Amino acid sequence: MNLVIGASGLIGSHLIGKFQPCTGSYFSNPQPDLIPLDITSYEETEKILHRLKPKNIFIPAAIPEVDHCETHEKETEKTNIHGLKNVLAAAKEFNPKIIYLSSEYVFDGKNGPYSEDDTPHPINIYGKQKLLAETLVQKRSNHIIVRTVWVYGKEDRRKNFMYAVIDRTKKKEKILVPLDEISNPTSAIDLANALQKLVQKNYVGIINVVGSERMSKFDFAKKIVELFDLPPHHLVPVESDSIPRAAKRPKNAGLKTDLLNSLGISMRSLEDNLQELKNNGV
Repeated sequence: MNLVIGASGLIGSHLIGKFQPCTGSYFSNPQPDLIPLDITSYEETEKILHRLKPKNIFIPAAIPEVDHCETHEKETEKTNIHGLKNVLAAAKEFNPKIIYLSSEYVFDGKNGPYSEDDTPHPINIYGKQKLLAETLVQKRSNHIIVRTVWVYGKEDRRKNFMYAVIDRTKKKEKILVPLDEISNPTSAIDLANALQKLVQKNYVGIINVVGSERMSKFDFAKKIVELFDLPPHHLVPVESDSIPRAAKRPKNAGLKTDLLNSLGISMRSLEDNLQELKNNGV
C-alpha cells in the first residue's frame, strides 16, 4: 500500500497513478476516489495512517505559495512543519519509507546551480520551512528528500506557471516575467516517473529531480507561448526586484542532476514535454 498525501495537487495527482495499490488524500480540493485528510490534526492523521499502514508515504502536501508564507508564517507552519511532524509521528510505529517533496528554495540563488552537497541558505520563509522539514525527515532512516522547482504540467485547477502564461496570453493580458530568475523547468510527468524509479531502486537520501535545462523564467515563458502557438508580445521581461512581491526569490539558482543521471534516470527536454502536453490537449 502506498499513500500520497496531497494527491489533489499538481505533483500528487501525477504520483497517484504511478504506485499501486495507492490511496491519495486531499485537504481543501475534494477529488473523486481521494480521502479527506487534515495533517494538522494528529488524531486524524494517526487514525488514517494506522488504518492504511502504507509501505511508502509520499508528501507533496504543503502550502507552496511563497508570498503567502512570507506574510503568514505561523499559519503556514501549521501545515508545512507541524503537519509533517504529525505524519512522521503517526508513522513511526510501522516505519514506512517517507518520500518528501522539497524545493530549490532552500538555497539563496547566488551561486547556482546547486548539488545535493551544497550548503543550504534560504532567503525567504518558504525556503526556511522547507529546510526545517528536510531536517525532520532526515531523522528517519528510510527516506527520500526530493528537491525540485518550477514544476509544470496538466492540472485540473490550472494553477501552475504554464497555465498562467497560456491563459493570460489568450486574454491578451501583459505578463511580467523575470529575466534574472534562473532555474530548471520541471515536468510533473517526468518528476513522477523519476520518483517511481528512485523508490524501485531503494534510494535513500537527498536528490535533485529537475528538468534537464537551466534557463531564465522569461525564456521558460517564451518557450511556452512558442510551443502553444501564442503571441509572444504579451510577455514583458523585467528584473525580479521590480515585481512587487512579499518574498525574495533565488535568482542565479537551478539544481544539478549529476546524481540522478548516475542512477540511470534522465529528464526530457522542455520542448519535448510541452509538445506532448499540447498534443494531449492541455
